[in-house]
Amino acid sequence: MAKDKISNKGKVAIVVAILLVGTMAYFLLRKKPKKNEEEVLKKAFDNLTFEINKSVIKPSSYNALDELASYLIESKKALAIIGHTDSVGSDASNWQLSTNRANAVKKYLVDKGVTSSISAMGKGEKNPIESNDTAEGRAKNRRVEFILV
Repeated sequence: MAKDKISNKGKVAIVVAILLVGTMAYFLLRKKPKKNEEEVLKKAFDNLTFEINKSVIKPSSYNALDELASYLIESKKALAIIGHTDSVGSDASNWQLSTNRANAVKKYLVDKGVTSSISAMGKGEKNPIESNDTAEGRAKNRRVEFILV
């Protein structure tokens, strides 16, 4: 019967092997971490662009908006969308344009299947994030901000 007994070193080796296999299985089979909401919102904000003087979303924005839509569908969080413009044009037309842009994003997200509450509003040219004196600044001011509520 002495031959059938496992030494203490053998037992330790078996436990270590089981732990190593378990650890490897965990890392290989675990789901990749989901993007957090800050990353999703930042990507949507950074990549969302519109045609000048229009509420037409440029196709280069679709991927980031699709990720935002997926996040909202999964999380069921409500979203506030706030549209902004540059300073070219009248206050009234810029307010209307910013409202239309916010509504365009809302429509895009709803069309992608988002059913959680989404509000959309325009602020016009009142809150620039860059100078309106340069083309680059004006492009950045033509934006939509997202706030999870």
